Amino acid sequence: STIHGAFHHSYPNGEPRPISDCPITTASVNGDAFQSDSLTLWHRDGHIIPVQLDVRPIHIDDELHGAVVVFTDLRQRIASEEALQAAESRLEILVNEMPAVTFIHGRTVEDGMIFISPQIEWMLGYSPKEWVSNQQLPMQRVHPDDRDRISAVHRTAIEQELDFDEEYRKISRDGAVVWVQTRSRLVYDAEGKPLYRMGIMSDISHLKRLEQHLETQAYTDSVTGLRNRAWFIKQLHTVGDANGSGLTDRLAVIFFDLDDFKVVNDSLGHQVGDILLWTIGDRVGQELPPTATVARLGGDEFTVLFESVSSTEEVQELAERILHAIRQPFEYEGRSLLPAASMGIAVSEPGSTVDPETLLTGADLAMYDAKYAGKNKIALFEPHMSSRMWDRMSIELALRRAIENEEFVVHYQPIFDLESGTVLELEALLRWQPPGEALVPPGDFIPVAEQTGQIIEIGRWTLLEATRQVAAWRQELDLSELRLAVNLSSVQYEHPSLYRDVIRALEESDLPADRLTLEITESRMLRGTDQIIETLDDLRSTGARLAIDDFGTGFSSLGYLRHYTVDSLKIDRSFIEDVVVSPGDAAIVQSVIAVARTLNLDVTAEGIETGEQEELLRSIGCHHGQGFYLARPMPAEDMTMFLTQRTRASV
Repeated sequence: STIHGAFHHSYPNGEPRPISDCPITTASVNGDAFQSDSLTLWHRDGHIIPVQLDVRPIHIDDELHGAVVVFTDLRQRIASEEALQAAESRLEILVNEMPAVTFIHGRTVEDGMIFISPQIEWMLGYSPKEWVSNQQLPMQRVHPDDRDRISAVHRTAIEQELDFDEEYRKISRDGAVVWVQTRSRLVYDAEGKPLYRMGIMSDISHLKRLEQHLETQAYTDSVTGLRNRAWFIKQLHTVGDANGSGLTDRLAVIFFDLDDFKVVNDSLGHQVGDILLWTIGDRVGQELPPTATVARLGGDEFTVLFESVSSTEEVQELAERILHAIRQPFEYEGRSLLPAASMGIAVSEPGSTVDPETLLTGADLAMYDAKYAGKNKIALFEPHMSSRMWDRMSIELALRRAIENEEFVVHYQPIFDLESGTVLELEALLRWQPPGEALVPPGDFIPVAEQTGQIIEIGRWTLLEATRQVAAWRQELDLSELRLAVNLSSVQYEHPSLYRDVIRALEESDLPADRLTLEITESRMLRGTDQIIETLDDLRSTGARLAIDDFGTGFSSLGYLRHYTVDSLKIDRSFIEDVVVSPGDAAIVQSVIAVARTLNLDVTAEGIETGEQEELLRSIGCHHGQGFYLARPMPAEDMTMFLTQRTRASV
């Protein structure tokens, strides 16, 4: 009774418990066993202690001798249960509210999915019940293109007890493609035995869209919308590695740039240049088969990556189609241009290991070979091109020194009146004289100077020097009728400084403008009607005469001459060479002379090397001529003596 009153006198709700209802008393008196974990005792200081009570009666020889009473303090267990319940509550909130799917998978493949959170429904349209009850569903909803890979990786992770971390695509109930990242790992018991696999599946579609957008930006040229250099190099490495894995097809790179594109930018502005680049990219793209892709490397440089090539001839045919498409007229705000390109091709051997950089460099070298051969051409890479490129680079460096050290000289070749033998004009011919060395032939350095742009400075010097010298001869030798002819490079002709250079040369030399003839090759005249006419008008406004050089090499009709305001034309030496023995060449020359007379143009025959040629040309009405038979080119000192002697002889 005392114990009951002190420790066990109330129900859990605090109401007084009579001693008659005390389980300890009942067990002691009646011999009934009792167990309960919902009782309380009073602590000495007055607070209540939750306890578990176990009462077992004691029987000796079937007589009740009392009871064993065990009190277990439940405060720690209750605190642990409350903490666990709170943790479970927090975990449930976290699982249900987090923007990802959590799941528990059995330890083996056959165990399948044990639990999956409700987020699976808004992610893929299936309820947790559907996902758990149909063990085939999770793999069935993997995108077909990813299924084999994910199935293999998933099985390996489970069988070898590895972590699983993969990005792949799922197909939702409504057919939408959802990118997911799934991560899972094994959970072990206290003894280190695997229990199950717990994981999380996140929707990363927005990240993939952003990644694709950034990749598109990183691999797309902003001007043309084509693939850029970064993509091209990456793709070249990718397909190059694959092509070296025993494949029988070849891999080809076509490398090209636009001839004289800088002139378009300088004269018409970068906006027009950008539009031209876009147009070229579009034209090329329309010519490509499905296994080829065009990219812009930068500036006016483009490449085509051609996969699964059966033969070199197939690549060459594609290059021809591309070049033809580029050559179509480009119209912009009333202006007409005729684009051109120089193109190089490099083709790998079937099944060979492809070094992407070597293939690209080979195509680049071949492109420069085409450009040096006269532009608007196609060249196939050959091993000797590498050494030839080094030679060209050496020439470029030497030309820089030549400009700085004034190593250039001008030789002059007379143009005669074939009837009277009078010297009418002197053609200025550039020569390079390195110190202590022989003269360098123009064909060895002029193409390099044109390609590098050095011809602008060299041509400017030639114009200044030649006008100064001829003006001096006119005054010193009293040759007031003597004219000067200067051949303009196509690069000079298209450069915006040409007009200023001509004006400067005339002003500084005091040579009358009508005593200067500017010669432009026929092939250049045929490229871009509107631009040609505009440039010709600018040059004519200086007062200088204009002549078409190398006439007949452009494979054009004589009718186009009426479109240009020129003063004379020079028949190319290739027609003069056999004019005596070839009735066809003689007929062509005679036709040119007849048309020129109709248009009131002077005609000069180039390359006269025999007396028979001179006599025939004179007989068919060609009044002007030049060539080794009449006089060779000579330096200024020799030309001074030549002119002096002829002046004295005429007196």
